[in-house]
Amino acid sequence: MLHTHIDTGGYAQSHIDTVGYSQSHVDTVGYSQSHVDTVGYSQSHVDTVGYSQSHVDTVGYSQSHVDTVGYAQSHVDTVGYAQSHVDTVGYAQSHVDTVGYAQSHVDTVGYAQSHVDTVGYAQSHVDTVGYAQSHVDTVGYAQSHVDTVGYSQSHVDTVGYSQSHVDTVGYSQSHVDTVGYSVTRRYSRLRSVTRRYSRLLSVTRRYSRLLNPSLFPQIHTSIGKLFFVIHNLRQ
Repeated sequence: MLHTHIDTGGYAQSHIDTVGYSQSHVDTVGYSQSHVDTVGYSQSHVDTVGYSQSHVDTVGYSQSHVDTVGYAQSHVDTVGYAQSHVDTVGYAQSHVDTVGYAQSHVDTVGYAQSHVDTVGYAQSHVDTVGYAQSHVDTVGYAQSHVDTVGYSQSHVDTVGYSQSHVDTVGYSQSHVDTVGYSVTRRYSRLRSVTRRYSRLLSVTRRYSRLLNPSLFPQIHTSIGKLFFVIHNLRQ
């Protein structure tokens, strides 16, 4: 299936969506904001916001994205069997993380930029850049992220078995794309951005009561009687 559409709104906003095995769209908002999403076996998108903010996400077997915010902030995430990313924030701050099954980190940079990544079975991170830009990504079986750039631009992507995203750009531009098996959720307020997907897979399920402690005296008494009977029989 090949579905494409082009929208041009405001001064520069335009996007292209191709839905099927290779869903992709391009948005150009304000002066420089643009992003490309390709969803299927290789989801990727590029956002350029303000003067320099840009990021690339490739979700599937090798999720990676690059963000460049302000003058110097940039980071690269590659999620799969070897998640690694590099962040350079402000003039000097930079770090590199290489993650296996459980890596998680929290960064708070400048006045507002912060993100949390938990990689393994439940990768999720939150970025808040500048005054309003924030997004949440949960990568695994249910990848989703929310970006709010400038004063109003926001979108939600859920990639995996149910890819969906919502973009609201400027004062009026908004669109909803549902790709894959299609689940679309509208986040009316930015408060829901901080919602954490704490458990994508409940692989550690506790069985708190395998044996009822109240049975232990009865078991002990029964074993004592059994030994007494065996002792008498042997005599």
